[in-house]
Amino acid sequence: MGFEPDQPQSHVESVNEFKDQMKDTLEEAKAALAKSKDDMTLYYNRKWSPAPEFKTGDIVRGCSASSDVSSDISPSPLYIPPHCR
Repeated sequence: MGFEPDQPQSHVESVNEFKDQMKDTLEEAKAALAKSKDDMTLYYNRKWSPAPEFKTGDIVRGCSASSDVSSDISPSPLYIPPHCR
């Protein structure tokens, strides 16, 4: 991007001011990204729940786009996927 933070000070004052401004902007952007990451983590973890553990023989119902699908599965399954509720 043309920004080299480890360069020595220039004898031209406007170059040094621009370099300091770019350094400050970079630090602000990094802080904003870190805050955004923390906010998204907090939001995700608030809605997260562990998946249920299934054993062989458990009755599990999925959802179907068609309401006329018949099955021999019990009407009260152990688990209903969240997107089907």
